[in-house]
Amino acid sequence: MTSSAQRAPSPDRRHAPWWVRLADVVVLVLLLVGLSSAITGGFRTEVLGLRVSMTSWWRPMLLAALVALGRHAAWRTPSLPVRLWTGWQNWRRDEVTRAIAPIVVTSRVGVLVLGLMAAHAIGFPQGRAAFRVADSELGNLPARFDAGWYLTIATTGYEYLPNRFDRQQNLVFFPAFPTLMSAGALVTGRQVLWSGTLISILAFVWAARYLYRLARELMDADRAAAAVTFAALYPFALFYSAAYTEGLFVLALLGAWYQPRPDSAC
Repeated sequence: MTSSAQRAPSPDRRHAPWWVRLADVVVLVLLLVGLSSAITGGFRTEVLGLRVSMTSWWRPMLLAALVALGRHAAWRTPSLPVRLWTGWQNWRRDEVTRAIAPIVVTSRVGVLVLGLMAAHAIGFPQGRAAFRVADSELGNLPARFDAGWYLTIATTGYEYLPNRFDRQQNLVFFPAFPTLMSAGALVTGRQVLWSGTLISILAFVWAARYLYRLARELMDADRAAAAVTFAALYPFALFYSAAYTEGLFVLALLGAWYQPRPDSAC
């Protein structure tokens, strides 16, 4: 008989290992894809050169259920609902969240609301938007200017026309943002431009967290919140609510500045 001192320590069931966390992420993504397919009718897109198609909602839902059953059979505690609830409570009580949430929500949603109001109340110089991807003004709201270039890259890829100097080409745009747009279409269905808009908003939210933490090291909480407010409301901040690269760029910039610190947290 082995003594208690010789027994192998039991695993700490309070902290899920990496593969459990990965399985939970897969379940959530599949649920989002299934919900999106039910609402939008599914999608057909290309991600990293691979054609991906999903037009039925029940397949990702069934796969999510199978992954969840396998995950909870192998590791029951903490369960996915408990992890989600605990994570939500920790995020909601976080100082950074409480400081920046009112700023980023009102500014980012406000830009979209004002843009939609302007499209209906003021209209367009020629009576119609420069290009359209939807019949309704709400569906077509992200279709503005350079967003069209990112849309063509995300949907059909890069195109090079030699000896054509009389027109612009999409080769001048970097690939990270349109690649994320294409991947985001797995959740937003056929709304690729809205995928880019959502990516820009989420990137700015993440960047605002970095900005607040950096400012908090130099000043008090009120001035740190003011720094985020100025970043969210200055005139060109409207691009943080558009299918443009500015949100992703400022996230990469602040993240590269903040993350190398040994005590960093996002």
